[in-house]
Amino acid sequence: MAPNVSVSRTGSPEEMAQAGARRFAQICENTITKKGLVSVALSGGNTPRRLYEILASPPYASRLEWSKITILLGDERLVPIDNKDSNFLMAKQTLLDHVPVNERNVLRVYTELSTPGASALDYELTIRKHLKTKEGATPVIDLILLGMGPDGHTASLFPGTAALKEKDRIVAANYVPKFDSWRITLTTPILRNAQNIIFMVTGTDKAAALKEVLEGKLDENLYPAQLIRGMPGKVEWLVDNEISAGLRQSLSNSSTGVRR
Repeated sequence: MAPNVSVSRTGSPEEMAQAGARRFAQICENTITKKGLVSVALSGGNTPRRLYEILASPPYASRLEWSKITILLGDERLVPIDNKDSNFLMAKQTLLDHVPVNERNVLRVYTELSTPGASALDYELTIRKHLKTKEGATPVIDLILLGMGPDGHTASLFPGTAALKEKDRIVAANYVPKFDSWRITLTTPILRNAQNIIFMVTGTDKAAALKEVLEGKLDENLYPAQLIRGMPGKVEWLVDNEISAGLRQSLSNSSTGVRR
């Protein structure tokens, strides 16, 4: 079992959110102690909503040095910033409006630009500049929060979509046929270069995909969340009891262990 990968079972969505908040705080505090600042990419969707509410409340709202945290988005829907489907709007309403984060350190996707490609390129340049990335290098994000869909997608990297093939760009405009819509998403190179990734996965409809991602034959085009296999950073899976029930105790195929 690789020491950098773990799976932790939680009994309820609330327990998962509380565990996620503890790890979020620990990683941020440790990283700030080491280098004076920390970068975090937030995930969208419904699963992390409670996590953000917890972080926006005592003790985390005052305990964390929010002015030293850079906030990014792992992906964004190509909708106006005030649209109910905006990942940024959800993060803003549940977290960012309630903690003393420095607005200059909040990097949102400008979805109002002329084309999806223009929005993706602008976001890539923003990330590279803010994280002071040397030319030709891949930025290092200290913590990336991710979810996983029933089809095994993560961020906005959906099965069979073009962005899965991206090897150089760290942000891509990805057309998703199943939703007939464009998404702006971080790509495999920057996800795999993260120091820490925390997956939060709940819902029985994701059980089959979770088993394939952790134990199945490697096929990132079919199960994009497999892209984290073999990455050097630390990967933590927070999953509920029901969807993890079918996992083996020893996951040697994916170098993953299961903790109860």
